[in-house]
Amino acid sequence: MRTGITGLAVLSVVLLSACARPADAPGGEPSPASRADFDARAAQVAAAWQRLPADGAWYTGFVPLAPLTQKPKGVDEATNAALNAGWFKLDAELREGPRDGEVTFPEGDPLKVGLITAEAAFGEVAPADPPECPAPVPDSSSGSGPDGSTSHTLPCTTLTITAATFGTTRVLTSRGMAEAPAWLFTVAGLDAPVAQVAVAPADVQDPPRADVGPADLPGYVDAVSVDAVEGTSVTFMLITGSCDTDVTPVVAETPSAVVVAGTVRRESEMCDDMAHYTPVTATLAAPLGTRPLVSARTGEALGRSPF
Repeated sequence: MRTGITGLAVLSVVLLSACARPADAPGGEPSPASRADFDARAAQVAAAWQRLPADGAWYTGFVPLAPLTQKPKGVDEATNAALNAGWFKLDAELREGPRDGEVTFPEGDPLKVGLITAEAAFGEVAPADPPECPAPVPDSSSGSGPDGSTSHTLPCTTLTITAATFGTTRVLTSRGMAEAPAWLFTVAGLDAPVAQVAVAPADVQDPPRADVGPADLPGYVDAVSVDAVEGTSVTFMLITGSCDTDVTPVVAETPSAVVVAGTVRRESEMCDDMAHYTPVTATLAAPLGTRPLVSARTGEALGRSPF
């Protein structure tokens, strides 16, 4: 259930340490003026989120904050490239499954939802035909030279799905870790299946937008997605540069929202323009619960990471 606050309490942000630091990377402190700007922005953002209705989708619907396609971790580069690109061939029968199901949350009643078929789930897992392997595939994310050539190639392999079964998977949502219906695809050579959340698109809702516009926060880098939530620990992704070091989360915690950004130490002004997504972890004073993890710059809730 949403936690309410009254009067000026929303402006009394409960701040963590000035720069909540990862254990292995002591980052640079923002200047007092810069920190004051962050705190003022955090209070503005938290107040905007407090005005959202308590019976809205964030508190009553299915708002996933993680990808609906869940892939095994800890695999080699070729397998990881194939998982991310959806390079699969199907060597299994796609059976009929139920048409309706429910999502269960840590608190509150289960939510009844429509479901997608195994065929539709496979289409989400494998959206395009795989290339002819083992030819290497250019990696456009690595940048390109004047002649259009890329500086890196992805290893190419095609994975084989050998079975598709209907079950459930755990997925991070606005209402905590939920148990959701899913199609589980067994992949030859992998210990864990690829899970596709089977909730019908009509029952999947995006995070709401609070009535607050973006803001400039000089000295801070932007948070773009939530990566993991475990009790009072939250991990989120920051946009950083190739020459940035000491990447550090900055957090302002209120009863209605947890507002986040980051700081970095820039070692050189002479650097490429490549953006990187860097995970950072901070410890809150209280479990996140149904409070949104919100970008200080945009004022929007951090949603599903593509990674």
